[in-house]
Amino acid sequence: MKKYSAFFLFVFVFFSYFWFSTNGTFRVYNGPGYYGMLSEAFLSGQTYLLVQPDPEILNLSDPYDPLLNYEYRLHDASLFDGKYFLYFSPVPAILFHMPYYLVFGSHLPSGAIVFLLACGIFVFGFKILSLFKSIFFKKTPYSAFIITSLALAFGNISLFMLLRPAIWETAALSEAFFYIGGLYFLFQALFFSKKNILGYFLLSGCFLSLSVFSKPISGISVAMVCAYVLLYIGIIVSKGQYKKRDSIRFFAVFILPQILVLCLILGYNYVRFGDVFEFGLSYQLPGWHQREYLLNRFEPFTSVWPNLYNFFFRPPELTEFFPYLHMSWGTPDNAPADFRQEGAIGLFYLSPYLLLSLMVFPIYLLIAKGKIEHRFFYNDLFHICIIILLSIFGIAASLTFFPLTCIRYLMTISNCFLLLSSIGVFLVFDQMDSMKKTKIPIRKIFLIILIVLLLATVYSNVFLTLFDYWGFFKEYNPTMHYELKYFFECRLLRGNCFLHFTPGTTFNHNINEFREDYSLSGFMGKENAFRWTDNDAGTAKIIILSDKPEKDLRIKMDIGRPPNLETMIISVNGVKHVFHDWWGGVSFNIKKDQIVDRIVIEIESYPTFRPNEHDPNSLDPRPLGVLVRNITIEDVL
Repeated sequence: MKKYSAFFLFVFVFFSYFWFSTNGTFRVYNGPGYYGMLSEAFLSGQTYLLVQPDPEILNLSDPYDPLLNYEYRLHDASLFDGKYFLYFSPVPAILFHMPYYLVFGSHLPSGAIVFLLACGIFVFGFKILSLFKSIFFKKTPYSAFIITSLALAFGNISLFMLLRPAIWETAALSEAFFYIGGLYFLFQALFFSKKNILGYFLLSGCFLSLSVFSKPISGISVAMVCAYVLLYIGIIVSKGQYKKRDSIRFFAVFILPQILVLCLILGYNYVRFGDVFEFGLSYQLPGWHQREYLLNRFEPFTSVWPNLYNFFFRPPELTEFFPYLHMSWGTPDNAPADFRQEGAIGLFYLSPYLLLSLMVFPIYLLIAKGKIEHRFFYNDLFHICIIILLSIFGIAASLTFFPLTCIRYLMTISNCFLLLSSIGVFLVFDQMDSMKKTKIPIRKIFLIILIVLLLATVYSNVFLTLFDYWGFFKEYNPTMHYELKYFFECRLLRGNCFLHFTPGTTFNHNINEFREDYSLSGFMGKENAFRWTDNDAGTAKIIILSDKPEKDLRIKMDIGRPPNLETMIISVNGVKHVFHDWWGGVSFNIKKDQIVDRIVIEIESYPTFRPNEHDPNSLDPRPLGVLVRNITIEDVL
């Protein structure tokens, strides 16, 4: 039965990961992306990309000014010596793209890479938990093991990474994959395996070093773990468990791959930029003036508080709208002027199951009446906890250094917290088994707590990923995004569907009242700003839920006309209305038989215009269509 449970668990997790990595389409359609471009460069014998910078960006007074290079830059590439480089690690390009290209003659889709990495992270984490369960916690019920495994699968930020398999997410997953794999091989070498110890040390050293090469954010943690491994080997030698000669061999094969990879990193930097410590960040072309900040205004340690708050303790925004929990976007108080952040939510709110890493040890003390068993401090489990804690502290220290909050940076540390939480859960169940029977069903109560925290974790990760993470799912699969949101919010939960027209009444809304994540797509602008259609990105769309009307409907729209507009097409539930000229507003009817449960308004306009081409004082280069203001819907009298 246990074998079947594990099999079905893997099938469910891998199926879920594949669904998210394909945005619900089950088609791996994502192109090779930047890593594919980098692999082409390597195969051509160079470290800079084959794509040539636009001559216009090289002629700018400051090519790194984001306002000036907006139209010409290769976003987030590094521009140096008239060539494009990537400040991202080359590890995924070398290990995935290049071999696949050499064998099959085509690029491996990015979606396939993030799927494989996420599955690999879960496999390594599951194997670590299996070792803990089979060796240290044989009395822990298998149901608790399955719960911790599900938490490991859906509480470690993987779903966010899978939804948009771009270079940023690939790098984060690569770092986590090699770090968790490195811990697995290290635990095998130090505590679990009686054979092939040298091989496990070698694999652990290789994996941990590739983690640092994938994303240097894990560098401090790896250094701290290496120092502790040296200390632990010394303790074992002093007890006579290892010969001194063997311990030197073990540590040598563990540390040498890391020294070699460090030399490769420094050499790679020198070949590209002539500086072993330059990763390309000083020449990056992002949406903010990073070069000027790094060179002139960077002050270390000023971002410790806002980053700690954002990464771990930032509460979500609670609203009456589905999914009710939303990421926070406001910058924390006392943050430095140049502090940058994406949508933030603290890790302990995003994955409530991780609270167990803080709760279970006090619970354990309570159950054990303040006494910790002597064996805990002196057996291998104690040293495993120390290694995981060092990993958490090292990565947390790295996260607080740079003034930037990104949810993808939590990938590795969330897995480490989950491992620590699982140890605590197993420890509590193990202690319960040795307790005298009481009238209070402590085991059942604790199991219910685990299930509740697991469900809260799954809810946060699944629904925030689908409906609140930059609108990626809406962008890649708008039809399924709407269908799922409509099902959960309106059908299942009977929630307040934000836009709803009731036949027999008058619907009148300003376009700026519509919520970006639910009612609109293909529009430029933010909340409380003008809503311009963006026809380079596709047809702008407004979805309004409606009961089936008994009469035909009249729709009126206030639409501003740009200076060079020739044609505007408004489609309502597939019926097109073409306009060539109007004075500030349009109106048209829609037959009642064309409406079942929604009104879908799509707007196209030709040609688009750029404000900076019509107004010399404008810096806005966006391709805009028409300006939409109000929408009125009412029965035809």
